[in-house]
Amino acid sequence: MKTEDEYLKMIKASEWNRTVPPWVENTFSMMRPPEKAMLWHLTKDFHRPLDCIVDAGCWTGASTLAFCLGIKDGGHPARSGMVASFDLFVADEHTRTIYLQRKGLDVKVGSSLIPIFLNNIYGHEDLISIVKGDLLDHSWSGRPIDILFLDLLKTKALNTQGSKIFFPHLRPQSIIIQQDYVFDHLPWIPLTMQMFRDHFEVVGYCLSSALFMVRSTPSESEVSERLAEMDEMPLEAKLVAFDEIISQMPHPVQRTQLELSRMWCALHYGGPDRARHELSLFEYDEKMNWVALKLRQLEHSIARAR
Repeated sequence: MKTEDEYLKMIKASEWNRTVPPWVENTFSMMRPPEKAMLWHLTKDFHRPLDCIVDAGCWTGASTLAFCLGIKDGGHPARSGMVASFDLFVADEHTRTIYLQRKGLDVKVGSSLIPIFLNNIYGHEDLISIVKGDLLDHSWSGRPIDILFLDLLKTKALNTQGSKIFFPHLRPQSIIIQQDYVFDHLPWIPLTMQMFRDHFEVVGYCLSSALFMVRSTPSESEVSERLAEMDEMPLEAKLVAFDEIISQMPHPVQRTQLELSRMWCALHYGGPDRARHELSLFEYDEKMNWVALKLRQLEHSIARAR
């Protein structure tokens, strides 16, 4: 088991880019290999005995498997249900077409993904508690959380619910993985973490994920108050918060992704005219040819919002 300082050095060194366990390549998932390796490293090398991991947005179980193997490979005491895996576990048209069919999986829209999940995590069932359904319909038991993986905050409402039910139960020196932090379509995620920057310290990145160390635990009332404050914050203040977030990004691609997220923030919170204004001011390195597609998606959404 690493010390906290050794653990943070491992994160800052992005050890998952150098040491990738062989199972990573063979596990069906939307996640890329470094992301799965990251979850395994964060669990295996955790700086104290693990008690509880929240796996919020596990889809077909690749993240769940990474956590379970990390527990066993790190020699952490195994406890029944110590990995709480949340998901709808239902196939939708997007994931069916883009991911499931391409893997040769004949799954109908609306059918359960539990059989695929159970196949992925075979042999580790004792460690897992499956929580099926909409997160908006769930609460949390109050069990202190050591690792919180968030990959289902796809709407403002889910972001609010996930923050309210999980943040007050994070133990100091626990880890939060915000899977969609460096992603353009979900601006409420970086804004939320900025609202809690006195509690949560960013300590690393992996592709679209940002990793945070919990320095102190916010109370339930504090979480509710800060989320309400964020909702009521004028658009200009939200955009200033984004400028601060962007300035902290270590890589040009990350900064560009969050500049795109800033424009989505203008659309969600300020409307199409303000988003178009921000878009007119946007400049980027044309060598990043992926940005053109992102801009077309934004322009389409602006047009639909009129």
